[in-house]
Amino acid sequence: MKIIIPPHLKSALKVEDPKEIIKEALEIQKAIYDGDVYTPSSKFNECFAVAQPQISSKPLRYFVLNPKWKKIVEAYDGEIIINPRLLSKDRTTRIMFKEGCLSYPFRPLKKVKRFRKIEVTYVIIDNKGRITEVPKKILEEIPAIVFQHELEHLNGKSIWSD
Repeated sequence: MKIIIPPHLKSALKVEDPKEIIKEALEIQKAIYDGDVYTPSSKFNECFAVAQPQISSKPLRYFVLNPKWKKIVEAYDGEIIINPRLLSKDRTTRIMFKEGCLSYPFRPLKKVKRFRKIEVTYVIIDNKGRITEVPKKILEEIPAIVFQHELEHLNGKSIWSD
């Protein structure tokens, strides 16, 4: 599975029926797990998640977490995050965080403004195929940073599109 370089810098469309994306999302998940979403010779050999617009010319609002990062998956209560929205951010937790991105595999890490504690909402598909709405969730630390990074892809931005 190839990462589009650079990703589409346009907002992804809302997923109207989560059942319709299950097959593609599971393919992305398998590719992440098997290590098949990386660019040869890249400095990045693993990721926390892949936003669907990174691999599709028809961008949809969802991202898939790397199932190997169990603590992150547990923080979200699922691996496939659909129609995520940032409700609020705790401005007292603002940090500059060094990030990389699979969409720019040969660029160095970049300092990005993030918040270590955010309140979000989304829909998940769990590992049994159940679809559940998560009306409010507090994410902290790395899960919060991952959410903000992937949300930028869904909003047609990246850490390199200042």
